[in-house]
Amino acid sequence: MRTILLGVLCVCCCACARTSDNKSPGSTSSSTNTSGSAHQLGNSVHAASPTLSTDADAKLTQTVRRALSDDSTLSSAAKDATVAARDGVVTLTGAVPSQAEKERVEKDATNVAGVQRIDNQLTVKP
Repeated sequence: MRTILLGVLCVCCCACARTSDNKSPGSTSSSTNTSGSAHQLGNSVHAASPTLSTDADAKLTQTVRRALSDDSTLSSAAKDATVAARDGVVTLTGAVPSQAEKERVEKDATNVAGVQRIDNQLTVKP
């Protein structure tokens, strides 16, 4: 698995190096990305890794986690659910002790501003 990831990373880096090497002396770039999370190839921007999230995704993930931890009716297992956000879609994974808690976690996440859709993959394990 590491070999595959390293190979993908090398291909991305080589492609970016070639793109910057092939620019004509008079050309300039209108945008500069110093975060290292994306590479510009031609007129499109490609993420360096599909697992990287934007600042908005990270903030939304944190806000949903906070909403779960602030809900005093949830068990510790429900509060420990894994939360991942991408483009407004929040994915919930993990195990909760009841169907009612599964639904409550989804409701708490849905009530967070910025959440467009919930992918509730929580499993019930009493």
